[in-house]
Amino acid sequence: MLITNHHVIEGCGSVEIISPDGRRSGTIVDADAQIDLALLRVTGIKGATARLRSPRHVRLGEAVMVFGFPLAGSLTSSGNFTSGLVSGLRGLRDAAGEIQITAPVQPGNSGGPVMDASGLVVGVVQAKLDALRAAIATGDIPQNVNFAVALHVLADFLAKNKVAFRDAPMAAAVDTSRVAELAQSFTYRVGCRGRSQQAGASPGPKPKPPTAGVPSRAFKDCAECPEMVSIPAGRFVMGSAPGEEERETLPEQFRNRSQPQYWVNVASFSAGKYEVTRGQYRAFAEATGRSSEGCFVWTGAKFERDLSKDWRNPGYAQDDTHPVACVSWSDATAYTSWLSDKTGKDYRLLSEAEWEYAARAGTTTTRFWGDDGNMSCGYANGADLTAKAQVPGFSNFWVANCNDRYAYTAPAGSYRANAFGLHDMLGNVWEWTQDCWNENYHGAPTDGSAWMAGNCSRRVVRGAPGSPIHGSCAPRTAAGTPPLSGRTTSVSVLPRLINSCILASLPLRSCATACCLFFRA
Repeated sequence: MLITNHHVIEGCGSVEIISPDGRRSGTIVDADAQIDLALLRVTGIKGATARLRSPRHVRLGEAVMVFGFPLAGSLTSSGNFTSGLVSGLRGLRDAAGEIQITAPVQPGNSGGPVMDASGLVVGVVQAKLDALRAAIATGDIPQNVNFAVALHVLADFLAKNKVAFRDAPMAAAVDTSRVAELAQSFTYRVGCRGRSQQAGASPGPKPKPPTAGVPSRAFKDCAECPEMVSIPAGRFVMGSAPGEEERETLPEQFRNRSQPQYWVNVASFSAGKYEVTRGQYRAFAEATGRSSEGCFVWTGAKFERDLSKDWRNPGYAQDDTHPVACVSWSDATAYTSWLSDKTGKDYRLLSEAEWEYAARAGTTTTRFWGDDGNMSCGYANGADLTAKAQVPGFSNFWVANCNDRYAYTAPAGSYRANAFGLHDMLGNVWEWTQDCWNENYHGAPTDGSAWMAGNCSRRVVRGAPGSPIHGSCAPRTAAGTPPLSGRTTSVSVLPRLINSCILASLPLRSCATACCLFFRA
């Protein structure tokens, strides 16, 4: 049995183990995105096996050594050995299942052993801090900040899978060349077909859809319920990339709301395939007698509250296939509670992190189809030439140089889905999330949960149809289809639902070469 990182084998159709005496096919036995570990089965390997240290902890400042195959093909393919110290007993944003090390690592080190001075394994190399991004965000360049899966997490993962392993108490230090020989005797390269980039020591894996271009099967819990799509667990970078706000010409007063960027682990969940339609909301409103609270409407110069407007009459033509508008956060949460009571399932609004993870669907570009806002009309109903011609006040604003056919809302699902099979994640109408409002991401949860601290009289909305607003309801850009990282607060939007009772498959991703540790089955 072999241990490597989850992100190394993510999406591999065929895993390959590369040893000095040849290449062998491996089978994925278990993979856990939350702890970033995977277990592989391979036959024919007769080398040494790794030994774990007991007790299962390391000491701050103790010497450690790392072995792996960084940049294989460019550097030596026989392995690379580096040394350093345990510099932290927790990982990125205080993650308890990781440790920090100063031993240098590069792409291709992922899955390799972290060893103590006596040659025992005390962790598995996982990631390195992106020094460039950290420097841009903090103004300082971090030195040798790398991360490893903690020893107790590795041991628990092996025990869960009933993999026998040897352990031993820490002994006297041996010559570092002996530690290198031990590491080389039980560490192998891992590769898979279908990925052109090097796997390995990056800040973490980028999520990919379960099968590229083939979204998960949709389902409904009742006749009036929205269609739902299972979203796999994964890890992603949340927030706007350095320079993105300037490139997108975001007004100064709205900058830095989506910063700093940070890594988020997201558990599997199910989300609405489409925005909630007026017909679906009508079933709730008529069943419960839910009354309207009025609506903010565009006057041609600004947004004003109009108590005569509601979800039945938002001020422009709609039918029951259009996304419901003029829905407050209280309306949205009442709707999810109604669905929960009706179905016996746990419906709620997405957290902001879940929303962005689902919207990105494995991409890292400004929008899920790329960086070019002028390509939006096949993917989203945003501010375009149609809106410029028909919506009062839009003639003075930049819009996408294309026609999406709808000046106001479009029927749900009119445009291409993203790789998770979700429609209208950008464009059409704003979408409520659970989160309370905070001015930026400092202190935001890293586990995908809603941020329930801050100004809870205001809630975060995402998705932005694109408009010329320059006020408290401002979108990510002045007009056009907004970037995925845009965030704001608003009032007249609809929910996109999550059903947290539905589990999905593990996230998948293809990989190239990295490392694995050998244990007897």
